[in-house]
Amino acid sequence: CENGHAHEGKKLVDGDENGNGDASAVEKAEEIVETALPMSFLAAIVVDSFMDGFLIGITGAAGFGSMIIMAGSLSVEMSFVGLTLATACHGMPYSKSIPAAIAGPLTLVLGTIVGGLVTIAVEGSPAALAGIMGFGTSALLFMVAEELLLEAHEDGEHVWWVDVQLYTGFYWGFMSTKFLPE
Repeated sequence: CENGHAHEGKKLVDGDENGNGDASAVEKAEEIVETALPMSFLAAIVVDSFMDGFLIGITGAAGFGSMIIMAGSLSVEMSFVGLTLATACHGMPYSKSIPAAIAGPLTLVLGTIVGGLVTIAVEGSPAALAGIMGFGTSALLFMVAEELLLEAHEDGEHVWWVDVQLYTGFYWGFMSTKFLPE
């Protein structure tokens, strides 16, 4: 894996080290790269979409207003995921890009239905309901604390406005529960 390439030292296209080679082979290699569906990326989007939907569904136990807040905040995140997927699918045939674009929203809806059904199933048990709400809370806190904050401070430099945005978001979430109906 020299220079971060995973082709194990094999030449991908015949030619010299300056990139001068068979033009048709280069075009063929570019075509393969452009039309390849990034399956691992798509799988990550499907899992993320399902879990986001599941969190929206289990938030229903706290009230309809909480579901609206959760759906609103996750729609911002999912819009960026969708834009990233659209960029990854650029140049693909429609037979690959359309199913890839539909997979995320469908699994989001499926996750919401499953989360809602799980919440309904445990409504009579306060301990199980508390466990589900605890799972949802810990999943969101893990995502913020372990993923987003670490990426924001990845270069080792502390940026004050990232913390301000985080705490403003939490404040907005707490205050919106005061103004939205249950």
